[in-house]
Amino acid sequence: HLVLLLVRTELNLQLAAAGAKLVVLDFYADWCGPCKMIAPILEELNNVEPNVVFIKINVDESEEIAEKFNITGMPTFVFIKNNKPVYSFQGANIGSLKSTIEKYKCHSSLREEYGLADYDAIPAKPRIANSSNIKVILPLFTVRQL
Repeated sequence: HLVLLLVRTELNLQLAAAGAKLVVLDFYADWCGPCKMIAPILEELNNVEPNVVFIKINVDESEEIAEKFNITGMPTFVFIKNNKPVYSFQGANIGSLKSTIEKYKCHSSLREEYGLADYDAIPAKPRIANSSNIKVILPLFTVRQL
């Protein structure tokens, strides 16, 4: 869902509500040409990415939030996972916007599917392959002798 924010307390509530979902903060200004250019793309992504929360923040009306994220130019996109910034970039680069969303959103569905509470819950030690668990893999490959 697309949210327009004005104050920091609203941002904190939205980030808490997002949980493990990717949150994309769009820092923009009404007078910013590139911001106007990319706005329809953001609306489109909002409609096709149900597991991503998009939040638009007008830097002229939400100076405290812009200062918190050290915004120096618009548009600036800040990507947040589990209430922590994981990536940001400045500029109306549609390719970067889409690829960054793809990169960071995929972990949400994996976490939900496997019921992981945190990335730290993923075992550091890989399982050893044996005859009981390798049977699933072998039919996928054909062995040829050269």
